[in-house]
Amino acid sequence: MMGENQDHFYVTLFSNSSMKAYPNNSISAFRVQPAHEIVLSRKVAWEVALCEFSCPPPKTDTIAAHVVIGTTKAKVYFNLICPQFVGSKKVRCLRTFIYPMVYCNLVFENPYYLPLEQRTFRDFSISFMDTSGKRVAFKDSNTAAR
Repeated sequence: MMGENQDHFYVTLFSNSSMKAYPNNSISAFRVQPAHEIVLSRKVAWEVALCEFSCPPPKTDTIAAHVVIGTTKAKVYFNLICPQFVGSKKVRCLRTFIYPMVYCNLVFENPYYLPLEQRTFRDFSISFMDTSGKRVAFKDSNTAAR
């Protein structure tokens, strides 16, 4: 059991790290399977925050001539957090960010900590969605999102 004598730990997730288990993973929607099931202590009120992420730039054909770089909010969804209100919906939104970007390497100086809903899990699921609910379109690349 993790967390018996711990009150925090760090995880780095790569979009291409569990391709055998999840062959449909993409940069904008992926699942990662850790080496073993994670069981967190019930003695600690566990929270999670997105501190940084890196990814390829957006596809150039998705940036129309009238779109100004950095004017739209996109959302990062995470399967393990408690749903919260974002606009008029209750969703598992971990963070918002400005999209599209010329270069995507974001470091959040003020992480938003959200409570975990689950204490036992076998995978992490991340998806990047634009304001219309479509997956963010990143440039085709061998570069993984992190």
